[in-house]
Amino acid sequence: MVRPLTRALAAAAVGAFLAAPAKAADQVCLQCPTGVRDARAAATTAARQTRPDETGEVLFTVAATAGGTTLVAEGGGLTVEKTHDGQTLRVRLSYRGEVVELAAGDDEVRVSRGRRSARGSWRRDPSGLVQRVQAIALGSAALRQFDLMATHLAASDRPEALSVLTTHALVRTVVGDVTAARGLASRVRARARPAVRAAALLADGEAGPAACWDEYQRDVVRYTYEYEMCVEENRWNPVRWGACGFVYILKAELAMTWLISCSGGLPVR
Repeated sequence: MVRPLTRALAAAAVGAFLAAPAKAADQVCLQCPTGVRDARAAATTAARQTRPDETGEVLFTVAATAGGTTLVAEGGGLTVEKTHDGQTLRVRLSYRGEVVELAAGDDEVRVSRGRRSARGSWRRDPSGLVQRVQAIALGSAALRQFDLMATHLAASDRPEALSVLTTHALVRTVVGDVTAARGLASRVRARARPAVRAAALLADGEAGPAACWDEYQRDVVRYTYEYEMCVEENRWNPVRWGACGFVYILKAELAMTWLISCSGGLPVR
């Protein structure tokens, strides 16, 4: 049995995690070295950058502008497009004429498929939201193809692949898969460097875009441990696991938005 004081402390810790802000994309110009700021400024007018995954089966397209970032992944007939303006994440899956869209902010989520849509709050009614989304997602070929793409990209070391896998974890969480965030957390921990290396220095002594990756990694690893603490402190309330995962993945998405903006396009590791 969990004592009232323990419950209160756990609730306070979880509330702090769920309310803690992630790094906003518009902070890049304040936090990045001069060389990175210049790269980001140039990206506002630069063409989109593309490159495939290691197998050549998935093509990534990335664009960073002053208003946010866009990432597109194409493979197996599926197109995954996501945009983030620092406030709202928007995801669009299109596959053989079927379109599934998701918009997620700090709390509210909206999912649509064809003419059907559902919206709700993770804090006020997580169970109801999941049930409504599950009814819409049932039988979706686009979502099944997204699962296949995620399975394929699991072996990739590209930052863009991690971005797609983060989005896949969010979609799976919204349809009720409480293990999705755990899977992402395991991946982040497994790939974290034993010690985050010092930023690479350019000839003029300024940190280059590789410094963006180092800072991104520090942030995401911190979010991962905060998420795991949130789940642990909610072990007596599994309904809250979804909320812990939802907020964790949104923070990871915002961190990736920051990374793309800071790098001026395709992230440099």
